[in-house]
Amino acid sequence: MKVFIFHTTRYADNSVSAQRLNYWVQGLKDENIPTVLIRHNNEGASNLDKNFFLNKPKKERVIIKKFKDQMTILLPQENILPFKINLLANKFFPGVLSGFFGAIFRTQLYNNLLRSFNANFPKEYLPTENDIVITSGPPSSVNEIGLKLKQKNNCRWILDYRDPWTFQNLSAVNKTNIRQEIRDFWMRPLEKKFLACADAITTASAQIKEDLPTGCHSKTEVIPNGSDDLEIDCSKINEYPEKFSVVFSGHIYEAQLADESFFKAAQNFVASRDPKELERFEIHFLGDGNNPDLRRKIEEFNLLPYTRFSNWMPLKDALNEMYHASIFLQLHHKNFPLVTNTKQFNYVALQKPILLCNGNSIELKRFLKDYESARICNEQKEIETVLNQRFNDFLAGKSMKIEIPFEKLEKISRSYHAQKMVNLIKSVAQSG
Repeated sequence: MKVFIFHTTRYADNSVSAQRLNYWVQGLKDENIPTVLIRHNNEGASNLDKNFFLNKPKKERVIIKKFKDQMTILLPQENILPFKINLLANKFFPGVLSGFFGAIFRTQLYNNLLRSFNANFPKEYLPTENDIVITSGPPSSVNEIGLKLKQKNNCRWILDYRDPWTFQNLSAVNKTNIRQEIRDFWMRPLEKKFLACADAITTASAQIKEDLPTGCHSKTEVIPNGSDDLEIDCSKINEYPEKFSVVFSGHIYEAQLADESFFKAAQNFVASRDPKELERFEIHFLGDGNNPDLRRKIEEFNLLPYTRFSNWMPLKDALNEMYHASIFLQLHHKNFPLVTNTKQFNYVALQKPILLCNGNSIELKRFLKDYESARICNEQKEIETVLNQRFNDFLAGKSMKIEIPFEKLEKISRSYHAQKMVNLIKSVAQSG
């Protein structure tokens, strides 16, 4: 048995989607199960320049290479006409028209990739009825490939839901977007076919599973992303940092900036403290330093002197910053019930309190309470109280760390959840 993992991560990097698969691959390697990663060769695809649209198709149809001793196969897509039209529509007609083109052409795009895969791959790499195909990506995309391979090659197929799609309440945040409505209407029959044909379904969240049709629940397994345990060095966690640093890690969405309770609370907090004390206070937005909306919001509430911005950086460097946090920040996502994702798992694994502002996710609140990490604030005044209490503890020389037993940390790790995926793969293989 071999495992073929199709995914849409652009590079073999430390992004959330790539790490999810990297840990699965490591778990399979530990069990001596051969694995092949397949992704789209889309380098340069986002560069809308003249050469990209006018160049001739490359003679080399498939690229096979190794990354960290892992076999990776790159499928061509740069010269597919529907892909180019979709890119143009996104650039020049970002509303209804791009939604129309995206819905119409996406299936054709990935069918072309599938035909290229079946026509050009060396025989020894083609999946057979003894193999497992896993597809991991946003709606449509590689799932079309998984469906076709199951039907043509009779292999077993595990569909990994990375993002909400047409059935899910989590996508309600996009329902006011007419482009999303068009795509949902057009693609729902395809999603129904995927759900019916997959041998097993995985999701990163219990909330996503709950929103799927009940008929799918019996074959749906929740496999969270988990914390980056192989990268986190608990010995580096700083109990007594030099600055009281409120750290928000990752991209911040426009909807999160719409709720201003944290920013108002921080403004009041700053106004109430001694300026000398505030020399040891900062708010650190780690990973989204070039976000103009965020900067405008910070300036609006006069927080710029106390705010530090960092751009995206490799995971190791980001963790080196996060070791020195005093409290982590989770902002409310308007109209979007946050699921428990890698950010929260890493926050807990780094054993510092988490300031959850107006959180509307029962799943996330339950998880954080289980680990005694959350400082859940439903009102601006509560946020101010937490900031003052924690800052007073910091000034008094108290430890900023929450001690969590290793056994509990292990159960939220990517390695732990990757083993669940390995067990599912074995179960699917035996059921065939």
